Amino acid sequence: MTDYRNPYVRDDDRSASRIIYGVTAALLAVAAVAVLYFATASPKPEGVYPIPAEVVGRLDQDHREVARRLGAEPCNRALATRLANKLLNNSEYSAALSFVRNTEAACGTNEDLLPVVFFSQKGSSDFAGAEKTANILLDKHPGSSRVYAWRAEARHGRGDLDGAYEDLSRSIYLVSDPDRVNPVGVEQLAKLAAEAGRPCEAIAVMRDFTVMYPEKWKMPAVRTMMEKWRKDGACPPPFGSGAASMKYSPSAKIILMPVTVNGVTGRFIVDTGASRTVLTRAFAAKAKVEATEDEGATVTTANGEVWQMGGRAGHMALGGAEARDVQIFVQQENQTGFGEGIDGLLGLSFLGNFKVTLGEGSLSLTPSQ
Repeated sequence: MTDYRNPYVRDDDRSASRIIYGVTAALLAVAAVAVLYFATASPKPEGVYPIPAEVVGRLDQDHREVARRLGAEPCNRALATRLANKLLNNSEYSAALSFVRNTEAACGTNEDLLPVVFFSQKGSSDFAGAEKTANILLDKHPGSSRVYAWRAEARHGRGDLDGAYEDLSRSIYLVSDPDRVNPVGVEQLAKLAAEAGRPCEAIAVMRDFTVMYPEKWKMPAVRTMMEKWRKDGACPPPFGSGAASMKYSPSAKIILMPVTVNGVTGRFIVDTGASRTVLTRAFAAKAKVEATEDEGATVTTANGEVWQMGGRAGHMALGGAEARDVQIFVQQENQTGFGEGIDGLLGLSFLGNFKVTLGEGSLSLTPSQ
């Protein structure tokens, strides 16, 4: 049998060599593991930091430096805001909340940190705390569409569906430009109504938007969802019924039509570019249409953005075309109306229930479905 042992090494020397080689290999393995660990592990931060050292170790180098500087400049508001937002983005909710509390205890309130508090509480499923923080923000910014949406999330999280619905509704109507309204928000608002056991109200939410912004909102998926809710609640048809064919002077600068609201007839300007029908205060009183803050919205006028009181007309008709539960605005005391003998402006909240055809001195309305 071939002997592969080294003939120049005695047997006892080979045993010693094996021991030496084994120890050396073990030491090399330990060294390799140590190198790998120290190459990949976050360096232990040195110095004084406003957050736990293990959290600092999970930050990128730039934000470690921010944390280090805050150790020496604890009341630097810009650095505090930057670090708090980074902690939030890293889902370090507990560390973010502790950092904000400690910072405000030492340096006073920093309003820029309140959104971080809100989202950290929400991320931690502390929905009651998040709602309280949203209340503080709304006290400071009562007209903020965004904060109303935030509080809606908090209220929904703790099971207050009615409160969530109210807040999300206000959030949407506070948006002055309809093109900026997010379809997801409208769908969520309708779903909140359905979740709260009010499918007919859910239909009304979607209907209000589909009629006012038809090219944006009349989508097959929306119609399918509305039809399901209609069956669930045995709701009446959401859109208008009947038809109308009206004549006007082709040379007229405005189109004036007789419109009946809750059984009272007035003269209205037809405006297919206006989202919501508007009544003068005097005509609203005659037609017994009440305006409230809850149905109001921010609108853009020649004098800038103003809050417009809103309401609903139980029944409206133009010729044989009629619709129910129509969203309206009512002019404020300081608004001058539309001109002598004109009672309102007929917008898409009514017209959008129909297919509208204008031309050559003729206005026709036919069912849109």
